[in-house]
Amino acid sequence: MSGLPASSAQPVILCPALGAQWVSLDPDQQEAVEQGRLLVLSIFGPEATKATPDLAVRRNEFVAALADAVFVPHAVPGGKAEATATRSLGVGRKVLTFDDDQNTRLIELGASPVDVCEIVRGQHEGSSLIPSSVGRASSR
Repeated sequence: MSGLPASSAQPVILCPALGAQWVSLDPDQQEAVEQGRLLVLSIFGPEATKATPDLAVRRNEFVAALADAVFVPHAVPGGKAEATATRSLGVGRKVLTFDDDQNTRLIELGASPVDVCEIVRGQHEGSSLIPSSVGRASSR
């Protein structure tokens, strides 16, 4: 997450796949924390000193559970990202993915295809970079 623009007003939540106390922030990130523009949020305690595939899956499930919608750029058929997307779809959460032949299976499972050019131009659901509901915690 290095390089967080100092002038960015967009709040960011950093969810590492390890305990928050093990995250090293650069000066820009530390300033963003102090200004309330960056929140470091982890579901893991101090015993989680190193990110692992298992911790990453658990972190992804946590983030997906908080979000109104989930953006999955690509998911290997039968892989962990596809499993997270499938579980999200199963509870009625919107899942978005790139409109690409590589994502045919994900789209067949129920993910909504989005065009990357529309996202960048801000023409998809009124956002300047990503759809407005993607990755934002719900108020539930």
